[in-house]
Amino acid sequence: LTTRYRHNGFDLTKAPLMHVTLARLGPGQARLIWAVHHIVSDGWSTRCVLDAILARYNGTEVPKGAQFRDYLGWLKARDGAGGRAFWQRYLSGVSAPTRIETRGAPDGQVHQHAQRMVPATIADRIEAQARSLRITQSTLLSTVWALVLRRYARSDDIVFGATNAGRPADLPGADRAAGAFLNTLPVRVQFDPQATVAATLRTAEAEIRTRRAFEATALADVQAWSDLPAGTPVFDYVFAYERLPDPAETAGPLRLGHLETVQSSNYPLTCLATPGDGLRLEIYFDAGLFSASAIATMLEDFERLQPAVLDHPQAPIADLGNALPALQAP
Repeated sequence: LTTRYRHNGFDLTKAPLMHVTLARLGPGQARLIWAVHHIVSDGWSTRCVLDAILARYNGTEVPKGAQFRDYLGWLKARDGAGGRAFWQRYLSGVSAPTRIETRGAPDGQVHQHAQRMVPATIADRIEAQARSLRITQSTLLSTVWALVLRRYARSDDIVFGATNAGRPADLPGADRAAGAFLNTLPVRVQFDPQATVAATLRTAEAEIRTRRAFEATALADVQAWSDLPAGTPVFDYVFAYERLPDPAETAGPLRLGHLETVQSSNYPLTCLATPGDGLRLEIYFDAGLFSASAIATMLEDFERLQPAVLDHPQAPIADLGNALPALQAP
């Protein structure tokens, strides 16, 4: 069933954009398969809904959250003029999306998936380094992703999409609300090869904090305000850092276990970093554009760059190439 859902996807012209299947496995056990399009809901909302179902079934208090209409009202009240000025300035000079040469299989127009687990020892060092530099882990890892793209695109000016939870801190109950809050907007990293790793990371953090005030902007508006020709996407590649809320503790006969998330993307290349017991790195890719071996190499590059960034924060960006083997086209 899971494979069928992934292969068939959703037709956005037909309802529903969500399917729920409960398969009985034996006495007292069942498998719940919930397929949902991100235009309806997101991963954070999934946890909120599951918590509410468990609480209602087990007779405990249902966690209170904002309604999605409250968020729509919050959006409507915002001033869009500031967003337009910011995004035009942020993307000034970008005339084409960041792209890398690819060697996929011509008949492989199917999104595939590859992953690696980063050991807990490295994940702990990433967390410690982020704290010492006063940046987020998301900033550190997204900058490493930008370094991977820089290597293959052969450019110091990199633009990729980054997801954000889209839950305003000034909207009460937004952290417990269900709906399509997730937004994906461009992140631009302009590398100075002579700047140190630490300085590059701090600059990236400062720009992301400035950008945060405009994260509710619609991607279609950002696209229209950019210098790119009409119909040309601002980005083709995406990075997502997914730290979802832990499921709420609940007492009662119904419990959930062995939660597993399987995703797909309409973008040709999406990197997903999920912290936990270690760090899971996943790449969802279009096999018509990228070969599985090329994706494996990109994951290896990501892994090699992490300790290089951690061990040599005062090294110039130009020196990080020494941690990688000779470049081969993906």
